[in-house]
Amino acid sequence: MSERDCRLVWQWANDPEVRKASFSSDFISWEDHQQWFANKLGDPDCFHFIALDRHNEPVGQVRFELNRE
Repeated sequence: MSERDCRLVWQWANDPEVRKASFSSDFISWEDHQQWFANKLGDPDCFHFIALDRHNEPVGQVRFELNRE
């Protein structure tokens, strides 16, 4: 995951089906997403991956966040 993935993740996050299944169904603004994304990229306990198909096209994402308690 890198800064170049920010817009794609934002578009996926705002998909109507994703919003319906989320804790909050509200649209995510570009500004809020950019701040969230930058925080996740800088978090050493966050591992965020984009899955690619055999043609190197993005098809999904997964994020793991370590809980060090």
